[in-house]
Amino acid sequence: MRGLLAGWRLSLRRTRADWPIVAAAALITLLATTVFAAGPIYSSAAALAGLRRTLDDSPATETSVQVSLYAAPDYIAGVDGDVQSDMQAALMPLSAPITRDGRASATLALPAVVGEASDRAALGFLDGLPDHAHLVQGAWPAASDPSDALQVVVVDTVAADLNLSIDDQLTVVAPSVDQPATVPIRLVGTFA
Repeated sequence: MRGLLAGWRLSLRRTRADWPIVAAAALITLLATTVFAAGPIYSSAAALAGLRRTLDDSPATETSVQVSLYAAPDYIAGVDGDVQSDMQAALMPLSAPITRDGRASATLALPAVVGEASDRAALGFLDGLPDHAHLVQGAWPAASDPSDALQVVVVDTVAADLNLSIDDQLTVVAPSVDQPATVPIRLVGTFA
């Protein structure tokens, strides 16, 4: 106990004797902590200021905002309603449409012709696709029983290149660490 007390007394005497060095070290530590803490705040403020300036400089009719979220489908389904309501609230003075565009992060293997490499498919969705594309043949996908094959539409040139016809059923293969998962799909339409 005496040794500890003696060590504290010696330390305090040296601190009193070298108080300018101790004060400078404390000031440097305070400044370094402030700069370290302000880094994320500054980058966020700079990004927000850039977004505001871009939106202010652009006419409302020529401006769009894109929000991206990379997550598992179950998580996205859980937050989708909240994100849409937050977007509506943020855009409240304007009557701006919100269009969701979802894409799978992994491509799926199409059935290969013997001796040839397999083509890859990417599954996704786009709200209001019928408003943005022209249906060439068949119909747009409709809600169906989860046990049925997934209804899909493809660009007409892709269907022609792959020799696909309406009502063709395929099984695409999703990559997996354990065992590849198969996804049955049925072509219900082509669009341009």
